[in-house]
Amino acid sequence: MNEKIIYNTSVEGICPECGGSTIIMSREIVCGDCGLVIDKIFKDSSYSFKTDNRNNNLSKQYVALGNRTDFVGGLGSFIGYEKTKLFKDKSGNLLSPNDQRLYRRLKKNYSKFLRIKNHETEYRIFNILNKISIYLDLNKNIRNNAAYYYKKIIKNDNEIINNISLIAFCIFLAAREENHNA
Repeated sequence: MNEKIIYNTSVEGICPECGGSTIIMSREIVCGDCGLVIDKIFKDSSYSFKTDNRNNNLSKQYVALGNRTDFVGGLGSFIGYEKTKLFKDKSGNLLSPNDQRLYRRLKKNYSKFLRIKNHETEYRIFNILNKISIYLDLNKNIRNNAAYYYKKIIKNDNEIINNISLIAFCIFLAAREENHNA
């Protein structure tokens, strides 16, 4: 119980019920006498989204939202924007030439489409399967069975015309076998 208690004796720090002084405990303003929870405190996140805080330029923690239209899968973050050639720090200053080369190389290697030798379609289909299972809140058995049926059908039949329809059918079949609402 290492809770930090701060006593507040200002005019706003008076309980509306009993008139006692308020304290801040566990992100709530609480009356110190009667225990009434008066309000919640919402603290700012330690991350800053597209704000330029010049007061603390030594901070290494900086996050900016971007828009990447060609995102298929992979990790959740990316370097710079889609067609950025010059990289800047959080203050808007250009990075040194060595850092420019480093980030350009990292961006080039990361931006390459994640290719798993001769399995690009399967990779995309399993990404779609994961997104659908999250969206429909399907349990893991249905997702795993759908992936199993997909692999089994692909193994036995080489000429699949529409892989997306096939994975949709596999999800439907797996849901039916689990007696799920389908």
